[in-house]
Amino acid sequence: MITIGVIGCGYWGPNHIRNFNGLPNCNMLVCCDKDLKRLEHMKSLYPAIETATETEDLFRDNRLDAIVVATPVFTHFDLAKNALLAGKHVLVEKPMTHSVETSLSLIRLAQEKKRVLMVGHTFEYTAAVNKVKEIMDSGELGEPLYIRSTRRNLGLFQPDINVAWDLAPHDISIINYLLGEIPVSVNCQGKGHYKKDIEDVANMTLNYANGVIVFIHTSWLDPNKVRKTTIVGSKKMLLYNDIETQEKIKIYDKGVDAPPYYDTYADFQFSYRYGDIYSPRLDDHEPLKKQSEHFLQCIETGQKPKSCGYSGLRVISILEAANNSLRNHGKAVPVFYERENHVIQPMVRSLFPILDFVEDTRNGIPKYGESSDEHIQKLTDGISIQLVQFLSAYGVEPIQHKMGAKFDPREMRPIKMETTHNKRLDGRVAKSLRTGFRGPHQRLLRPETVALFKYCEPK
Repeated sequence: MITIGVIGCGYWGPNHIRNFNGLPNCNMLVCCDKDLKRLEHMKSLYPAIETATETEDLFRDNRLDAIVVATPVFTHFDLAKNALLAGKHVLVEKPMTHSVETSLSLIRLAQEKKRVLMVGHTFEYTAAVNKVKEIMDSGELGEPLYIRSTRRNLGLFQPDINVAWDLAPHDISIINYLLGEIPVSVNCQGKGHYKKDIEDVANMTLNYANGVIVFIHTSWLDPNKVRKTTIVGSKKMLLYNDIETQEKIKIYDKGVDAPPYYDTYADFQFSYRYGDIYSPRLDDHEPLKKQSEHFLQCIETGQKPKSCGYSGLRVISILEAANNSLRNHGKAVPVFYERENHVIQPMVRSLFPILDFVEDTRNGIPKYGESSDEHIQKLTDGISIQLVQFLSAYGVEPIQHKMGAKFDPREMRPIKMETTHNKRLDGRVAKSLRTGFRGPHQRLLRPETVALFKYCEPK
């Protein structure tokens, strides 16, 4: 029997209390809030529950195995930190904390204390989102081209965070979960109509290294509640509408087929496909209950949560970049992220689009091995700069060269890319690049490609 305490009995905390109270392997022991009226209300609903007004009472309580933090964002870090220091497992609501630095601090502390740290990304536990992931992973939609997500309603205005930090974590966590990767950079624009420094409407653009682009629109100023995500693939399209009660997912057999080649304007004809629309069956359940069950299971078995600390960090990294973009008039800001175990996991295919000169042949640019030396140098300089940005953004810390010395992208001058005998970087070599990235103390590139790169000495 796992004993739980919940801090925060305002908007979302009571839902945690209700779910944990109904689980057979859980003792929902105590709830904590500064508001006595909220505590009285919880006591009226659950007579056996204990109440407290001071969080320290929960940290000192040796009966508690775990603590749920469901309070305003600016309190998350201190409460979660103190709970971990007290030896408790922690489930913290989204967003995890207010910065990348504090999120990393919680992750390291949880690892040090050997405690479960889980983030309340509830949508990752919904039947609909998991069905969408199943459909995408099956290849039914083809390669994802772009995603558009809209989350808007009238209110609720938050006093400490803007609308992007309030609403976008849901969409960001969903998209991260579906794509299995995070963006290279973020653009964000917004405006605060009622409080200058707290935007109540925002548009975010996430740019992925594999060419996928994601648009997220969030607003507290809309007459209608909208929760929609559209995924456009190379084969089919999908609409996920969380407001719908019956048909949350619809798959459209629609698309565009471009001509393989054309010599005249008359040949330049796109064909449009209008096929069937169908809605897959969902075995629906309450996602918060699934999340609560998963949290208890992770405590019992020691397994890593689906929405672990690193999942929270991914979201915070994107939100922090979005905030920086907002303060810089929508300028693209790189997403810096320290990966779990320092290994680039699902991102290995992301370098391929960066080496876009492979695709430049379609735009009339000569193939690499057939270009002039001047053109090669200009092209490779640009690729090198993108490569450095890519490595830095994805937290590849040491880089090994042939002598075994370690380099950090943050300490490197821009690198030059060179080839031997003007060897063309064809699809075979590009593929080996695509699968050759690793973290510290491992080879960065496969043997057949390492000769293609020349790393400058550290500054």
